[in-house]
Amino acid sequence: MTRAMKKSVKWLGVCILPIMLLVASCADPGTNTEVLSSAEEASKIIGLPLPMPEYLPEGYEVRSVEVDGDAVHENWKISVLIGDSEDLDSSNNISMNIHWFYPGIKLVDIEKVALGESKAVVFRGPDYTTLLWIDTKGRGIELAGNADLEFDELVKIAESITVPPREILDVSIEPDYDLVIPRGSAKRFTVYVRNNAIEAVRISLECKDELPREIRVKLEDDSFSLQPGESREISVYVEVGDDTPLPTRPEPDDNEDLPEELHEPPHPIINDPYYQLTIICNHEIFGNKLHPKRVSVRFRIDPQDLLPGMVTFREAVAAADFPLSPLLPTYLPEGTETPPIGYEIGDKRPYCITVVYNNLRVGLCPEPGILSPPDNIIGEINSIHDIPAVIGGNRIDWWSCDIHFCLASDEIPVDELKKVTESMMQVESFSGSWLDR
Repeated sequence: MTRAMKKSVKWLGVCILPIMLLVASCADPGTNTEVLSSAEEASKIIGLPLPMPEYLPEGYEVRSVEVDGDAVHENWKISVLIGDSEDLDSSNNISMNIHWFYPGIKLVDIEKVALGESKAVVFRGPDYTTLLWIDTKGRGIELAGNADLEFDELVKIAESITVPPREILDVSIEPDYDLVIPRGSAKRFTVYVRNNAIEAVRISLECKDELPREIRVKLEDDSFSLQPGESREISVYVEVGDDTPLPTRPEPDDNEDLPEELHEPPHPIINDPYYQLTIICNHEIFGNKLHPKRVSVRFRIDPQDLLPGMVTFREAVAAADFPLSPLLPTYLPEGTETPPIGYEIGDKRPYCITVVYNNLRVGLCPEPGILSPPDNIIGEINSIHDIPAVIGGNRIDWWSCDIHFCLASDEIPVDELKKVTESMMQVESFSGSWLDR
């Protein structure tokens, strides 16, 4: 690929933004660019294997690799030049750009091609064809071929590109949900650490100091090294004292001084206040200290007693075919106690989910294709946030996102039910139909 071709592709990337709705970072990683002759040399800089094609047309090989990025945050941009000669400006060259972290591509009304588990966008110019996709590790990859290279050959190269790990360390903690550690008891967690790098990594673990003094945390080992490909399991013991106070629910972030578009959306009111255990994993490779990794787990200190026929929030989430959490109320009237008493799951799939509070029932029932109230429904139709809602007796019903929503209460006034309804219509983290997910 010639330098003229490179300029053309960059210009194309700017022009297609309105069509593709690409989101790109404006941050400059800010380190010197290294120009190397092989992927192996580049791996010694970033500490990880590079995504590279295992198939190339006859006579083609990697001619140069440019590495630019931020070692501390493991954020890299890699440019690979592939050619059938040593001429770096040959019109026969093939180029590949790798963006280590890529926010996403929305595929809208544009040519696409399947690449295994991924799907690439296709751009065609007079003297090049470019494929752009996100691999299964979240890297953005752009592969551009010359005009003489057949499209099927370009796709074959793309399909052969390896998908190595994206991060130096994989860190996780188990168990990680529905946890209760009653006062006067202890629980063991396990932190899993794996070294994906091509060199040894030095690691130190610490517990973030955010728990009350009545809760004691002990790490089995807090300093060790891992060789390439080596894993380690570290036990973490949490002991909750008899006098541990109940946690308080965090106050919502203050949005007063922020522009409206930066306001934090309200969070659904679903769970008890909880404590959070956070383990910080500091690590270094090649003598460089990298940005720490964190793993967290939330736990309660009072067990939740469920009535017959009810399930926990986690069980309800697992049963729902739609994203349950962002659709739940962010406002509850005075006298409605949190957390909910429990959750009920319907008999037939797709399952209806009912959230049961002490004085309120919130139902979410999938009804594909129904976008407005049925003609035979009894009640007065009102518009709430431009959505038709039926208010009748002690309940409010509305249809949105292929889901039938229903609030019912014998104790809460209709005006307060309307406020709960409004809080459920201000969906930020979920939009569209669950059928598209």
